[in-house]
Amino acid sequence: MIAPLYYRVNGKIFYNELLAQYEEFITHNPVEFVCYDQEYDLVDWTQEPVESMSQLMTQHAHRLRDKYQRLILLWSGGTDSHTIYNTFVGNNIHIDEIIVMHDDQYETFFESSHVDWIRQHHPDVTTKITAKPRFDPEGKALTVNNEDWLFQNHSVMVKFGVGYVDRVLERYCHDSYPSESWAVITGLEPPHITCHNGVWYTSLVSRYFNAVMGFENIECFYLEPMIHLKQSHMAKRALKMFQAKGASIARSDIISTPIGYTALSRMMGRDLELTAGSSYRQKQEHMRFNSTAIELDSFEKLLQVPAEPGLLAAIKQQHPTAQTYVKGLYNLLLERDFCNFLADKNHTKSANLFANGVPITSKPRCLGN
Repeated sequence: MIAPLYYRVNGKIFYNELLAQYEEFITHNPVEFVCYDQEYDLVDWTQEPVESMSQLMTQHAHRLRDKYQRLILLWSGGTDSHTIYNTFVGNNIHIDEIIVMHDDQYETFFESSHVDWIRQHHPDVTTKITAKPRFDPEGKALTVNNEDWLFQNHSVMVKFGVGYVDRVLERYCHDSYPSESWAVITGLEPPHITCHNGVWYTSLVSRYFNAVMGFENIECFYLEPMIHLKQSHMAKRALKMFQAKGASIARSDIISTPIGYTALSRMMGRDLELTAGSSYRQKQEHMRFNSTAIELDSFEKLLQVPAEPGLLAAIKQQHPTAQTYVKGLYNLLLERDFCNFLADKNHTKSANLFANGVPITSKPRCLGN
């Protein structure tokens, strides 16, 4: 079975963006991001559902509960995951396990206080609450397992911190529920809205889904067709309002301030986050990380590129996973022609290996005027 999210180049399927772009480099065929195309091709994207966002999310939560024996929610207290949490709790829909990642030491927006909050306030005592550290070099070894870890054909999270969704989580769930059907619910991801000659389009940016590529047991809650259709029209209305006021309609510009981030989130049907400002700080940190370019001629700067204190601490401790991680990045830089190809493709002087500048988007869907 092929997972609903993947890259395709020259008829080949990839779950690793870098590997897909390497195939593009070799074959000169463009990278496609395939995202629920079978379901989305059946939707009339110009027609907004009459149901409210809340109604659609409630319906979807019930369907997921009926579909799987076990539901595991990835929850951070941020706008996306907290809205899903409130949907389940507000409608008395059982969640079997809630996983909370935390990292007060290196990423303060993943607050350990959220672990205490969910344990104290979650009303269903039968729900298992699991806290996992974001900085886990031993767990990261499942992905960073050799010097070519960047070029393996499975989902790859470049950050050294353990991702909310990665092979560590997949193994944990398989071990926890070996004989039952299960799904991990995650909040990925708002639509990418653009306007061309007065006509609006929705798509999705692939880089936000790199962590879930190839996983069959992942339910990206907001990608359910009717929810994605509804939030696309809600986002279109919000951006038209910003446009009417003479402001930028680029999502990255709008969410560059706490007020803009909160306003757009609310206009797209999201609840407020548990701790004010944590979602904004998280998004800004990831954007900073993703926009960092690697100087091809300076290996000394390589260690500073990820801007991850946890990685630098592990390197100082000579942790083998951290050393393998860095060797993998260095081996990538040795692919000079490929790195130059990435730089040229993204109109930069350096290879941006963490997000690759110009986004790869799914098939655009027309939302009308």
